[in-house]
Amino acid sequence: MTKKILKTQNKEWGFWGTTAQHYTNKETQQRWNDAFETLLELSGANPEQVRELLDARIGRHFADHCFGEKDVKQITKECYFNWLAKELFDDANSKKPLETEKNSVLFGTNVYNTIYDRVDVVLYTYKNKNRIHEDYALCITKDLKKYRVGMDYIRPIEDMDEDELYRAGLA
Repeated sequence: MTKKILKTQNKEWGFWGTTAQHYTNKETQQRWNDAFETLLELSGANPEQVRELLDARIGRHFADHCFGEKDVKQITKECYFNWLAKELFDDANSKKPLETEKNSVLFGTNVYNTIYDRVDVVLYTYKNKNRIHEDYALCITKDLKKYRVGMDYIRPIEDMDEDELYRAGLA
C-alpha cells in the first residue's frame, strides 16, 4: 500500500526551501519525494506528520545532510536511525533500564546491516523495554565503532541465500 506524498506547505524553509537553494525545481521535488517516502516507510507516521517534520527546522537538517548526495533515501535512513529514533525514544531520560536480558549467543556473528548496506559483527543482543520493537543488538564495525541497531535491520550472513547475498553485493 503506497501512502500519498504530500506537497510542502513551507517553500521558504524546511527541507524544501533548503533543497531549492541548490537544486532545480524538478530535482527538489524528487529529493522531497525520496525523503518523504522513506520517512513514511520507516516511521509508520501518517503523511501529514511527515510533511510537518520536513517543513519544520529538522527538515532543514535533513536537507543539509542530503546536499551533494545522490541517494537521498539512504541518507534519510541514516538520519532517521542516528537522531530521530533517539529523539523519539530518549532512552537517557527513561526510568527503565536501556538494556535487559543481554544474550551473547550471537557474539562474533557476521551480520548484514540493511541500513548502512555493510557487514558488521554482533557483540551481544538485548531487550530494550523503552521501545516498541524491543529486540536490539550491539554491533561493531570494521573501524571498531560500536552502535546499537534493531534486530529487524540486521541479518546473519550465514542465514542469507544466494539471491540475498547477490543483492547485498556479497556474492
